[in-house]
Amino acid sequence: KERTAASWTTYGGNEFTGSSVVIRSLTPFTAYSFRVAAANEAGTGSYSSAYAASTQGYTVVYLSAGANGGSVPATTTGGGRFTLPENSGQLTKNGRSFAGWVINGVAYTSGTQITVTENTNVFARWLSCTLTYVAPTKTSGAVPSQKSGCLNRIVHANVGNLKRTGYYFSGWSINGTVYRPGQTISVEGRYNAIAQWSRFSITYMGARSTGGDAPSQTLGYGATTLAASEGTLGRKGYTFGGWILGRTLYQPGDSFQLVGNVRAFAKWIKNPRGNGNNNNPDSSL
Repeated sequence: KERTAASWTTYGGNEFTGSSVVIRSLTPFTAYSFRVAAANEAGTGSYSSAYAASTQGYTVVYLSAGANGGSVPATTTGGGRFTLPENSGQLTKNGRSFAGWVINGVAYTSGTQITVTENTNVFARWLSCTLTYVAPTKTSGAVPSQKSGCLNRIVHANVGNLKRTGYYFSGWSINGTVYRPGQTISVEGRYNAIAQWSRFSITYMGARSTGGDAPSQTLGYGATTLAASEGTLGRKGYTFGGWILGRTLYQPGDSFQLVGNVRAFAKWIKNPRGNGNNNNPDSSL
């Protein structure tokens, strides 16, 4: 109880450490009395003599750290847990955004609970935040304009019609993470968003070949040149006649409009009788 109070309050917390207990939410700079008693199934025993003690108080001082406008929160006196406030006084600093508070070199966001055990200075935290879009390998088009401010940003789509020959635009890489257009990122510094590019594949299939290997995959986007040959593929009694994609026959080296991953099947033309060893009765594909 407070020293001058008539009635006692039973402690109902659980912060026990061995034979010690932490009692919070006491009033700073106030004289208290404490007493203890043993309790079990038989009831509560006699209380000890009262022990006198006074709570300490600490000042928490908020400093603007070079702000050009607004006001800091009022100085707080107390001890134990504090919740760091929002920027209620609308502090501003030219070219910077308010990003929380700094205590002894450690950055905290508003709303964080801290434990104060000494007089403490709390400095406003200021960041210069930008999100800059770059596309170093583009062949045409323009990147979105730079955005400033420390806040959540929606990642732009390809609004400037960026293009790279043989590739399609697939998103932006920011600090090693690839973001798709429309995703949100929390900007807390000077970030670069780097255009990412991808390609589709043409995978070549032997289609009843009797030996050899198909050409390696062709990667690209848009007008893409097909493999110039069948690789080492062969089929006994047949001659390679090109590549079938969908229902269309293409000759080696032809251009194909690639807009997704596809497979190209070898076309085999049966040799005329007497022209080579044709022991395979299969019809052509």
